[in-house]
Amino acid sequence: MNKKMFLCSITVFSALLFAGCQSSNSLAEYDGGEVKDSEVTEFLSEEKSEATLKVTLKKILGKKIKIDEKEINRLYKEQEKKVSDTVSKLTDQAKQTKNDIEFQLLLEKSTEKYLLSDEEALKVFYNGWQSPVKAYELAFTNQEEATAAAQELSTEGADIAKIADKYHCTTDTGIKEISLNTTNKEIENAVYALKNKGEVTPVVTTPFGYYVMVLEQASEKKSFEESKEQLQQAYLNVKLNASSTKDMITDTLKKNHVKFNDTNVTKMVKEMFV
Repeated sequence: MNKKMFLCSITVFSALLFAGCQSSNSLAEYDGGEVKDSEVTEFLSEEKSEATLKVTLKKILGKKIKIDEKEINRLYKEQEKKVSDTVSKLTDQAKQTKNDIEFQLLLEKSTEKYLLSDEEALKVFYNGWQSPVKAYELAFTNQEEATAAAQELSTEGADIAKIADKYHCTTDTGIKEISLNTTNKEIENAVYALKNKGEVTPVVTTPFGYYVMVLEQASEKKSFEESKEQLQQAYLNVKLNASSTKDMITDTLKKNHVKFNDTNVTKMVKEMFV
């Protein structure tokens, strides 16, 4: 999942909601706390209204979820590397700070927790869910070579590694776990149609090349409890997005009785989130 989508969604919402926010000593109040004017300095590069929203959410959500400093530093270093590798480097104002990274992680993990707290929704999802399959996934740049490879792979005792090398396969020939809603839909449909170990898919044409899959282990549906870890990840792959983040924020604002100390802001919050 693209982590930037969460921050972008909040940026859009907060920019619309708090454009008219006025300065005061107490910018926001909620059950058990408040946000003071001096606290928004950690997001100095942003509009004060947006910073107020971020600090409010950070204080409330941060009471239940702690972000590992190592994870923040790892993502920060990745961001620095991307900037240094870019011909047109980002300006200092555009660089993602550690505070921004921490906030993004907090939103993501809070949304995950919010989604997984709905056990009934997870059970409904389970009814239509299929567990991952294990298969060899071979990619080719040439359709003729992919077709020839598929034919040879279908023969008894076929040596997958040798055939892959013979027809210039461009991917690692190891066994991969393939889940629904995580890769190309045509690839998923083809591999999930296989039932027996050693079966080979027809050549699948994608924007990225030509694919042939050899089944190692078909999808096996176990009980809800036995499947729960895989099920939860599959559920998040489908449900974790900007919309569910907005729902989580709505729920958080309601449950914590958040009040922004500007009548225009309060009115807009009710229209957008409540």
